[in-house]
Amino acid sequence: MRMAALTLMALLLLAAPLHAQEAAMEETPTTPAAEAAQDARLERTAVTRHQIEAGGRTLAYTATAGELEVAANTDDKGPKGRFFYTAFVLDGAEPGTRPLTFAFNGGPGAGSVWLNLGGLGPRRVIMNDDGTTPPPPYGLTDNEATWLAFTDLVFVDPVGTGLARPADENGDKPEDGGKADSKDKPSPFWDYKKDIGSFGEFIRLYLTRNSRWGSPLFLCGESYGTLRAAALAGHLHSTYGISLNGVVLVSPVLSMATLLAAPSNDLPYALFLPSLTAVAAYHGRLDMDGADAVARARELALGDYWLALAQGDALPEAKQRAMAERLAALTGLSPELLRTLRLRLDPDRFRGELLADKGLTVGRMDGSISGVNPHPGEPSATTDPSLSGIFGPFSAAMHAYLKDELDYESDGFYEFLNVEVNRAWNWSSGVTGSQGYVDTGYELMRAMSAQPDMRVWFVTGLYDLATPFFAADYTIDHLGLHPSLRGNVESTDYAGGHMMYTHAAERRKLGTDAKAFYDRTLQEDTP
Repeated sequence: MRMAALTLMALLLLAAPLHAQEAAMEETPTTPAAEAAQDARLERTAVTRHQIEAGGRTLAYTATAGELEVAANTDDKGPKGRFFYTAFVLDGAEPGTRPLTFAFNGGPGAGSVWLNLGGLGPRRVIMNDDGTTPPPPYGLTDNEATWLAFTDLVFVDPVGTGLARPADENGDKPEDGGKADSKDKPSPFWDYKKDIGSFGEFIRLYLTRNSRWGSPLFLCGESYGTLRAAALAGHLHSTYGISLNGVVLVSPVLSMATLLAAPSNDLPYALFLPSLTAVAAYHGRLDMDGADAVARARELALGDYWLALAQGDALPEAKQRAMAERLAALTGLSPELLRTLRLRLDPDRFRGELLADKGLTVGRMDGSISGVNPHPGEPSATTDPSLSGIFGPFSAAMHAYLKDELDYESDGFYEFLNVEVNRAWNWSSGVTGSQGYVDTGYELMRAMSAQPDMRVWFVTGLYDLATPFFAADYTIDHLGLHPSLRGNVESTDYAGGHMMYTHAAERRKLGTDAKAFYDRTLQEDTP
């Protein structure tokens, strides 16, 4: 028994809750034949035991941090790599009835540290209540809103993220240490289809090795992780016969056409408008109540504004002037600028312009957060104060957490956001006929049709300027679900950004709402 580290080294002397920990690096499973197979796989695993207070309950749980080898191809003949994961299982619960949730972030290239230490796991990064970053050094505390109260959790890092690495040329061991770079040789895992296949194989292997095939199963993805989760829902069922109880989509994007504007695609301009309005209202740049302004923006976006965009250069000048005035009232920008932009306001241009008179720019991930604009002469924002500000807290806390509390020894750098993976990602395998945009909405519809008891929850942030909340509404309305299945889809907006759980009040609300979603899905109070 010992006191686990609460924070980084400089905060070790502060008062901290006791965590019962019994740790051992171990090779599992433990039969002789299995041990030999484990040695061949070279999968390192650390198991520790902990205890926290959350929601008026004492939660005793076992944490596992480790590797699991998978192939890039579903036939198991392709290149191998080690997924990294951190799993949290409530002690004393019956595995056959205890829900199990696989959670992962997006990017592509983002590690699962954001969901893990941001809002879902038993421990969380210490942040200011409004989602801003305290001064260093950074630390961890117990998460009073942890989802462990109603589901076991497995946070998954695919190859190139977290501590997950590709195998060497002989396939014997993962490359250890340093960063996972793609400059010389992009990994075959960094591909839309192979990502879905390797993720599915990870889930199958985890269920098998941990005897969890009988558990109620959920997926929770964030950002690109939602696109992945929507495709996985059908892939798991059709490939392995793994049926899901529910899918949680945090800051969702199922169709890239809702985000990526182009001369032939005006849709994102309309779908971003309510988010721009919410951010402008938050910063006091509108002459109307924020809720009323957002309601007006919703109505305008796919109404008169959409019709105006659809006319392109054929829109009469008088109507262009009138629309510019209406947009100005909802964005806080000048009608003249909006006319210059042909009514097409890019989120980055908005972020650079909204607080330009103060020398500030607003965040992309969280528009409620502002910061000094290092390039005030640029019309569009080139930095994101809401993202760069949390690199330090999450990276430092995760590295300390793995070593000091989870007893996982590695000299590797935990890739919290690997830009190389993102740049090397092969999107083409996910588009129809090698043209157009990746869209997994159709895959989700097919999965829900094949699994009619599966429920889906869209979780969105009002100040998210990366994946706008109105795009989720649009996606839901275009899934093409049978009327009998439409009631299986829910959506909730939160007063936060892309990672709404960094706001204290929204993290607690998210935890409460998630418990209710699981209970509705399972039609009982979750154990």
